[in-house]
Amino acid sequence: MNSFTRLLGAGSVCLFQCQAVFLPVHYTAGLSLAAGFSHSTPALPPSAMPVHLLTWNINGIRSLPRPFAEVLPSLGADIVCLQETKVTRDQLDSSLVHVDGFNAFFAFCRVRGGYSGVAVYCSDRLRPLRAGDSLLGAGGPDDSVGSWPDGPGLSAAVGCDDDPAARVALDSEGRCLLIEFPTSDGRGLVLITVYCPNADPSNEARMQFKMRYHRLLRLRADCLIRSGKHVIIAGDLNVSHRLIDHCETAEALPISGGDG
Repeated sequence: MNSFTRLLGAGSVCLFQCQAVFLPVHYTAGLSLAAGFSHSTPALPPSAMPVHLLTWNINGIRSLPRPFAEVLPSLGADIVCLQETKVTRDQLDSSLVHVDGFNAFFAFCRVRGGYSGVAVYCSDRLRPLRAGDSLLGAGGPDDSVGSWPDGPGLSAAVGCDDDPAARVALDSEGRCLLIEFPTSDGRGLVLITVYCPNADPSNEARMQFKMRYHRLLRLRADCLIRSGKHVIIAGDLNVSHRLIDHCETAEALPISGGDG
């Protein structure tokens, strides 16, 4: 099993941990998630097609110059992961929720309006098994899209087992969605789309939150992989591996930027 990393845009990455598996299309045909992502992609069966996944920090889903229902089909993707949607539940209208040919999933920030938020649009050809918006797996209030099974000792592993407020905070900013799809090998594939927090290192509390969130993301993915799932992480991690990966020069680069 190999891991692959592909830079899809400034601040957006996809991390793959999967073999050549196929997503059923209406449970009759197949879609290959391996095509284009592996150096040794196997030949596709006659009924298989590649799944195209796109991740985009949209910086406000309602701020586009064209209606989103017109933009989405033009992207040519089967799965579209959005970060920084900056929309609350009561701001959603039919033009965002009911896009012809797609099913939509949203996670909302519950502590601050017009902040953070992620969404996933899946082609009608794909049939998710379940969806959740909690990395800790603790479920959520009525406005969550669903809970995810508790990960073994995740809250203790990120240092907030004895801090209920810290546990709630990790899942309160609408920063992730987990969506599972059936695969031809029976293991299932979990897509995790995330908008990881940003933080000024001088803000100790926020920096701790950022590092805790990154650790939680890694541990959640590890738990899923150990349970036999294929995993894709797609989104804005709010990190740059090296200076060359950033659009700014060393002189202009702030310690930390963005709304994160």
